[in-house]
Amino acid sequence: MLEYKLLEKFKYGTGTQSLSDEEIEKEYQNRINGYSTRVTNIYPYLINRNKISSNHYPLFIVETVKINELFNEIQTESKNIEKIATNLPGIAQSGYINSLLQNEIFFTNEIEGVKTNKEEIGTIIGDSVSKKRNKRRRLESTIRRYQAALAKKDIRIEKLEDIRKLYDDLLNGELADDDLPDGKLFRNSKVYIGGETEIIFNPPANEDLISIQLTKLIELMNDDSINFLERAFITHFVFENTHPFRDGNGRMGRYLLSSYLSKKLDQFTALSISSAIHIEVQKYYRIFKDADNIFNRADLTIFITEMAKTVLNGQRRVSENLLIRKELLDYNWNHLNNRFDDLTENEKTVLNIFLQSKLFSNDDSTGVQDREIISFLNNTDHKRFPRNTVKDAISYLEERNIIQKIKSAPLQHILLDEYIEKEFNR
Repeated sequence: MLEYKLLEKFKYGTGTQSLSDEEIEKEYQNRINGYSTRVTNIYPYLINRNKISSNHYPLFIVETVKINELFNEIQTESKNIEKIATNLPGIAQSGYINSLLQNEIFFTNEIEGVKTNKEEIGTIIGDSVSKKRNKRRRLESTIRRYQAALAKKDIRIEKLEDIRKLYDDLLNGELADDDLPDGKLFRNSKVYIGGETEIIFNPPANEDLISIQLTKLIELMNDDSINFLERAFITHFVFENTHPFRDGNGRMGRYLLSSYLSKKLDQFTALSISSAIHIEVQKYYRIFKDADNIFNRADLTIFITEMAKTVLNGQRRVSENLLIRKELLDYNWNHLNNRFDDLTENEKTVLNIFLQSKLFSNDDSTGVQDREIISFLNNTDHKRFPRNTVKDAISYLEERNIIQKIKSAPLQHILLDEYIEKEFNR
């Protein structure tokens, strides 16, 4: 199978002499008019060698065999992740989801050079579980918006105002006043993307041009005849290419991608996006730069291919990590069950939950709280686990120095590290 190349690389042919302009034009026409090509009515802004941008070419994708293979692999891996997760106990599942959410928020900010603290993020996630409400804190709106997307309560984007509402909700309190939109909905001033000495890209110059681009994008986003993965990746590119806001475009763009995938795939996949991008961040920047290059004439084939590979790599890391943690859970539970064979069955059940939390949470900030244990067991079997029974079991485990209290409001205990063996011979 021949490697698909963007026109900028294709022009060099197989020898030392570049192809002529006529040969490049012929190849472009073959691609854009091919049977397996999807041509959209979106004309992204592309930059030339003189750093001037224009939008003369329609965005298109050649739906290659490789793209179709990757899309199938992503859906298959999503089912595999769901199968693995189904075999995990409830607290292990929720603990790992919270850990992925913590990573997603941390790395989407890290990609933008916005410094955050994982423990701070985890604490807000934990407070949302306990329904605790303090004064608004940094990142709280971002976390709530991701949780809404996972719960399928996200806003359906049908008009331009919906994009602005999502943006406001996602980044409430995260932006300086000077970075807020200066137009009715979007920015109305010219910006450029790049460093201090080099312009990398010029997006649309004002709100009217931005609105034209996003109106066409909304139409595509709601076109169910297009594969949902293709729509998700196109949306991610076009939003970034349009750059509708003065700040926060990268975080908003990755949120849209995560939200899109949460509707069609498993939660674990949706929350592995920014982590996967962060690992391959230089490739991420490169495929955007190539897609923005006017010589490639709005060909998004390689962008779609590489984004699909990134998502799939993220999924595979999740699958592997879940299996490893499940193996650790089984191994350590066998060890603890034998070591504390004098505990009652109810006390062992509570101990097992603390073990799940220890192994499936990133850190104590995303670990299980006492009230969650009480609620979980009471809802599972309220006759066997009335609230006082669970509280008594927690107190007894603390008296035995098997667990220790780390927080009072909300009350939280953790299993002591000395009882965990995190490495073992397979």
